[in-house]
Amino acid sequence: MAAGGGNMEKPFGYSNFPKEIIPSPKAWVEKEANLVFYREHEKGGHFAALEQPELLMGDIEEFVKQVWV
Repeated sequence: MAAGGGNMEKPFGYSNFPKEIIPSPKAWVEKEANLVFYREHEKGGHFAALEQPELLMGDIEEFVKQVWV
Protein backbone atom coordinates (compact mmCIF):
# COMPACT_ATOMS: atom_id res chain seq x y z
CA MET A 1 0.00 0.00 0.00
CA ALA A 2 1.13 3.54 -0.56
CA ALA A 3 2.72 5.11 2.49
CA GLY A 4 0.64 7.95 3.86
CA GLY A 5 -2.45 7.05 1.85
CA GLY A 6 -3.10 7.66 -1.78
CA ASN A 7 -3.65 5.47 -4.76
CA MET A 8 -0.96 3.46 -6.49
CA GLU A 9 -1.13 3.92 -10.25
CA LYS A 10 0.26 0.54 -11.30
CA PRO A 11 -2.16 -2.39 -11.61
CA PHE A 12 -2.44 -4.31 -8.37
CA GLY A 13 -3.64 -7.84 -7.65
CA TYR A 14 -4.52 -9.26 -4.24
CA SER A 15 -5.27 -12.81 -3.10
CA ASN A 16 -7.01 -12.80 0.27
CA PHE A 17 -6.51 -15.93 2.36
CA PRO A 18 -8.67 -16.35 5.50
CA LYS A 19 -5.87 -17.14 7.95
CA GLU A 20 -3.73 -14.15 6.96
CA ILE A 21 -2.13 -12.39 9.94
CA ILE A 22 -3.58 -9.01 8.94
CA PRO A 23 -6.60 -9.48 6.66
CA SER A 24 -7.25 -6.81 4.03
CA PRO A 25 -10.87 -6.43 2.96
CA LYS A 26 -11.42 -5.52 -0.67
CA ALA A 27 -12.62 -2.01 0.24
CA TRP A 28 -9.30 -1.28 1.96
CA VAL A 29 -7.25 -2.48 -0.99
CA GLU A 30 -9.38 -0.55 -3.51
CA LYS A 31 -8.87 2.63 -1.50
CA GLU A 32 -5.07 2.38 -1.68
CA ALA A 33 -4.39 0.70 -5.00
CA ASN A 34 -5.37 0.43 -8.64
CA LEU A 35 -7.00 -2.92 -7.96
CA VAL A 36 -7.51 -4.97 -11.12
CA PHE A 37 -7.62 -8.44 -9.52
CA TYR A 38 -8.97 -9.54 -6.14
CA ARG A 39 -9.93 -13.01 -4.98
CA GLU A 40 -10.98 -14.36 -1.60
CA HIS A 41 -10.08 -17.94 -0.81
CA GLU A 42 -11.67 -20.37 1.64
CA LYS A 43 -8.41 -21.88 2.88
CA GLY A 44 -4.82 -20.84 3.37
CA GLY A 45 -3.03 -18.14 5.26
CA HIS A 46 0.14 -16.11 5.62
CA PHE A 47 2.27 -18.73 3.88
CA ALA A 48 -0.08 -19.21 0.93
CA ALA A 49 2.75 -20.15 -1.45
CA LEU A 50 3.49 -23.17 0.76
CA GLU A 51 -0.04 -23.91 1.97
CA GLN A 52 -2.05 -23.42 -1.23
CA PRO A 53 0.44 -23.10 -4.11
CA GLU A 54 -2.06 -24.05 -6.82
CA LEU A 55 -4.56 -21.40 -5.72
CA LEU A 56 -1.91 -18.68 -5.46
CA MET A 57 -0.32 -19.58 -8.80
CA GLY A 58 -3.73 -19.53 -10.47
CA ASP A 59 -4.31 -16.03 -9.11
CA ILE A 60 -0.89 -14.84 -10.29
CA GLU A 61 -1.50 -16.25 -13.77
CA GLU A 62 -4.95 -14.65 -13.99
CA PHE A 63 -3.60 -11.27 -12.81
CA VAL A 64 -0.77 -11.35 -15.38
CA LYS A 65 -3.23 -12.18 -18.17
CA GLN A 66 -5.29 -9.12 -17.19
CA VAL A 67 -2.40 -6.66 -17.17
CA TRP A 68 -0.07 -8.07 -19.82
CA VAL A 69 -0.41 -6.11 -23.04
